[in-house]
Amino acid sequence: ESYAGAPVAVDGDPVLLRRYVDEVYHGDGLAMARDYFAIEITSLLRDRPQIIGHFDLLRKYAASLSLFDEADPAYRRLALSALERAFPCGGVLEINTGGMARGYLTTPYPTLELLCAWRELGGRITLTSDCHDRRYLAHAFPQAAALARAAERCEAALYAAQSGMTPDAVVMDAEGAITALGEITGETVTDAVVTRIFSDFCVGK
Repeated sequence: ESYAGAPVAVDGDPVLLRRYVDEVYHGDGLAMARDYFAIEITSLLRDRPQIIGHFDLLRKYAASLSLFDEADPAYRRLALSALERAFPCGGVLEINTGGMARGYLTTPYPTLELLCAWRELGGRITLTSDCHDRRYLAHAFPQAAALARAAERCEAALYAAQSGMTPDAVVMDAEGAITALGEITGETVTDAVVTRIFSDFCVGK
């Protein structure tokens, strides 16, 4: 879209984006996110690209501009719904480390929750850096690969739980997902976080 004669991009000028959200959406970043995903879905279903790039790109300034809280259940439901509606486009979902290379994010696009949902739908994935600079061609690929492994193990835990397998089998896959997440953050994940991730991203679906 354009605003005051200039294009507005969710990954463009942050000052312009903040002003746009304040004046057009009266400060409601979630409403902006709703329109963003609606436009994205329309484009994906119309153009059917081979690769779905940085699906949740609007996360780039979400925290620094206080646009919305990506942990907010309302945003999470919105993003998950958009991903499911976009699935029929047939594209491969990109795990993109561009936001990490430029210092805006500490994790790739998309979030683990979206990636888990995509894998559950049967969607395919690929890794890219979207670097625009050869120095960052493979930036954070180990973290991106770890995110893919976390989603795979989460999917396996969900299957084990739904198939009535033993709790040990479920926990083994859940712990595999947590170990992969630790490779991204460099942190040891507590039991409380394990429980939340397992219930929110896997069993709770």
